[in-house]
Amino acid sequence: MHLVSSALLFLTLAYFCLFLFRKTSALRTPTRHKLMRNTVYTICGWTIIGSIVVMTSLNIPAVSHFLAPINPLFDFESLALFAFGMAWLTKGNGFLPDDPHEVGAATPPPAA
Repeated sequence: MHLVSSALLFLTLAYFCLFLFRKTSALRTPTRHKLMRNTVYTICGWTIIGSIVVMTSLNIPAVSHFLAPINPLFDFESLALFAFGMAWLTKGNGFLPDDPHEVGAATPPPAA
C-alpha cells in the first residue's frame, strides 16, 4: 500500500510540474521570465520522473543487490521532494518573477 501511495504522490507532483505549472493563457504571449520558469518546471518534473525510475528499479533483485550498500531510496525521495519544492517556489514567484513592464507589454490590446 505504501509503494502505491508514494508512487501516486510522486506522479502527481511530476504532473503538476510538467503540465499544470507550464500552462499559459491563450490570450497572452509568454514573457521571457515565463519561458525561463517553464524550463525550471520541466527540469524539476523530469528530475521527479528520474527519481521514480530509480526508486522503482530498487525492486529489481540485481539492482537492489548492487545498490544495497548505499541504500539510495531516501536520497531519491528527498531529491524528488526538493525538485517539487523548487518548482513550487518558482510558481509562487519566489524565483524568476515577471518584470511589471514586461507583463504590461505582453497583454494584447482590447478588442474594438
